[in-house]
Amino acid sequence: MRRLHKPRQTAAKSPVSGTPLAESIIPLNARGQCDWNSLNADEIVAFTKKAMKEEGLGGKKEFEKAYRGAYANLKRRKLLDRVGFEEKQRRRRKWKDMSDKELIGYARKLMEEKGITGRWELGQADQGLYVILKKRKVIDKIEFEVKERKWRELSDEELVERAKRFMKKRRITGSKEFENADKAFYQVLRGRRLLDEVGFVRKKKKARNWKELSDDELVAYAKRFMRRNGIEARTELQKLSRDIYYILWKRKLLDRLAFSKKQRNWKDMSDDELVAYAKRFVEEHGINTRSELRDMDRRLSAVLRRRNLHDRVFSDIEETRTRDARLKVVEALEKFGTV
Repeated sequence: MRRLHKPRQTAAKSPVSGTPLAESIIPLNARGQCDWNSLNADEIVAFTKKAMKEEGLGGKKEFEKAYRGAYANLKRRKLLDRVGFEEKQRRRRKWKDMSDKELIGYARKLMEEKGITGRWELGQADQGLYVILKKRKVIDKIEFEVKERKWRELSDEELVERAKRFMKKRRITGSKEFENADKAFYQVLRGRRLLDEVGFVRKKKKARNWKELSDDELVAYAKRFMRRNGIEARTELQKLSRDIYYILWKRKLLDRLAFSKKQRNWKDMSDDELVAYAKRFVEEHGINTRSELRDMDRRLSAVLRRRNLHDRVFSDIEETRTRDARLKVVEALEKFGTV
């Protein structure tokens, strides 16, 4: 009996580009995405040229933004040169043809256009120009506003008022923007502990209500967070988001995340090496008790228990705890005059 084959599904609308050009042209793969691999080199180049012409896409960046999958396929097959993307040629400035006077004039014009007042700002805006000015030793001939500012002569109130005017002029709201705009000014404010007086607008983080999430929802959220940030190990998750790590640890859900653990070969470790390793681990993670170690790393805790090495790992911590307890008892006795 002949088996009937379904006709190959084609893209009703490109899920990559979101444009209708790929309709009835590009077949879909099993995931419902455009199957660029099904096209040979000539076909994908022809499609790219057609898309660029009909949608007015000039450069590589524009095409990549519209057809990310097609661009990645072209790049992998080394076909980008065959397409003929329009490259924006950066006008090369010939500093050698400029006299010192012309170079200074060019720098002043740039500073005026972009509202640049300090050396650091100029270096950030045009590094090539800044380097050539320093190389020719003419940078001191440019009147930077920073030179005219004498911070010591300004009182705290005057400094704060100047900072507020600067923010209003540049339309700055946050501390990071202020630092990027004028690093020297920012450092003076920080040195005098006046940052709070300036009135920076702080972006408030939206508080996440973990109680509303079930265990499954929390694990799914953590997995998405790990994928988005390229996290593979427990320590990486803990460093990047202590909140997520803590709530997962509290609900005992860490084992449900697919951490890529490096295979530790305990058999090759002597008792001394294992104790040293465990002590470093305990110190790095702020662990104070055996139960905390068990919750953090069950395998390590089990190996220590089998070899009867728990006492050696926590000896320093327990000794410190005992010493502190004794001191408290002595202090209490001294207080009541019994010692």
